[in-house]
Amino acid sequence: MKDVAVRQATMADIDGLVASGSALFIEDGAARDRLRNPGWPREHALEYEKGNLADPNVLAPWRGRKVGAQLVERFRTWAEDRGAVQLRVTA
Repeated sequence: MKDVAVRQATMADIDGLVASGSALFIEDGAARDRLRNPGWPREHALEYEKGNLADPNVLAPWRGRKVGAQLVERFRTWAEDRGAVQLRVTA
């Protein structure tokens, strides 16, 4: 297995982001929810992802404030209080 390199996405990554998101959407979301539109990624994902990459400061005021860590910790506590012994993240 190759090593993973975590880095900020660039416009050069756009095709991969769209392909990955489309595959996940079709495999997970559209397969489990008959109201989902499996054609959405094909029709809209490119512009959606370009927008995310073109404006990296959308959430700039929240960066470095450990919001994600707080959300995970809050979820972990909530789950443990309800008897969970394992946590998983899926799409």
